[in-house]
Amino acid sequence: MKVSQLNILIKSFLLIFFLSSAFSCKIDTCAADYILNLNNTNFTNGEIRNPEDYDRYTFSVPSAGWVTIEYQGRSIGYSSFTITNSDQSKTFSNESLYSSEASPETEDVTLALEAGSYVVKVQPGYNSDGGTYAIRGSFEAAGNSEREPNNKFETAVPIAINTTVKGFFSETDDYDFYSFTLNAETNIDVNVVSGTSVSFYVYDKDFKPIKNSTAYGSKESPKSSTISDINLSAGTYYIKCQSYSTGTYQIKWTLAPVPITDIVITGNQKVIAGKTIQLSAMAVPANATNKKIVWESSNTEVATVDFYTGLVTTLTSGSATITAKATDGSNIKKNETIIVTPKQMSKPKVKAGKKKKITISWKTVPGVNQYDIQYAANSKFKKAKTRTYSIYYNKITLKMKKKGTYYVRMRSTNNLFGKKVYGAWSKSVKVKAK
Repeated sequence: MKVSQLNILIKSFLLIFFLSSAFSCKIDTCAADYILNLNNTNFTNGEIRNPEDYDRYTFSVPSAGWVTIEYQGRSIGYSSFTITNSDQSKTFSNESLYSSEASPETEDVTLALEAGSYVVKVQPGYNSDGGTYAIRGSFEAAGNSEREPNNKFETAVPIAINTTVKGFFSETDDYDFYSFTLNAETNIDVNVVSGTSVSFYVYDKDFKPIKNSTAYGSKESPKSSTISDINLSAGTYYIKCQSYSTGTYQIKWTLAPVPITDIVITGNQKVIAGKTIQLSAMAVPANATNKKIVWESSNTEVATVDFYTGLVTTLTSGSATITAKATDGSNIKKNETIIVTPKQMSKPKVKAGKKKKITISWKTVPGVNQYDIQYAANSKFKKAKTRTYSIYYNKITLKMKKKGTYYVRMRSTNNLFGKKVYGAWSKSVKVKAK
């Protein structure tokens, strides 16, 4: 081949290449492709010189989470930036703004995206010949633990009892499905704590809805909602979570608490003042979830009770209602009335006087309403005489029928619920009437 022919061939090839390139740009405009690093905190500067051109930035999302694209128009005038999936078949956001070199404008968009590749397209807008701009992006991981795909009943992810799963709703994910299996009839609770608005439903094995609820939360203020005490027979069930917006949530199913329906109290109901008694409480049914019982006394001047143990400490004669209360929210309680009898009185002081008189004095006893004084001519108090005095007395004088040796003792009494209760007799005192 001659040199002239070779030159002609080369020129023809270059002309064809130039024309095809020009024709291509005219049909689809000319694009410049770049990589946008979401870890870069600095703006990436760009410039478009042809009003029909655009710049295309590809960025990668390492895991589900929030991507923020911040676009700043400068000398470009009217412009827009569009965020799409990798093949640009789905648009997530399209924003426009006007800017100038003297008055740059900034717009940012935050999207909840699944892991993958995405595109930001920047192009001049109305009456713009192109110009400069800046762009940057950032990423915040959602930290979800759900497994995708789980967007329908057939791909529901098994969730174990008492296991918290963190889910994430993105721009392309509106539903999450979970499944669980019961081996016997059981009452369960399903709880969702949501950083967005989430409706959740429980379905049976035939995909028929049983119960549902909605948690209305936000990223800044998550809210909780529970479907409580669902009675389910043995079998497989499904939970569907449906979003009204993007964000995270946490879901867990547990056995429903078994409430206390009754309390049985055991222990002595009658005790001498100054003594202690131990009361015990049994929650019914035996399989109640929270069996914790606390105690309180209606009359702490007569008897106190330990809040946690039920140990009753008596102080004075009288009565007190001791209450055992459930702490599981069932509001179940049981009362037990404790009768506190007077304690044994101290030995009285007895002095002999003239003309067969004896004087008896004693220490008063709090909480009683009477005193009994008993005297006899023998230490076994056969054919003894008993006299009763009100609590306003602490000293009296008695005249015996005849001179001789006498034995004197005392006890305190109380009237409780229409019945008289007695303290033990004191030790006797021997005295000789003259």
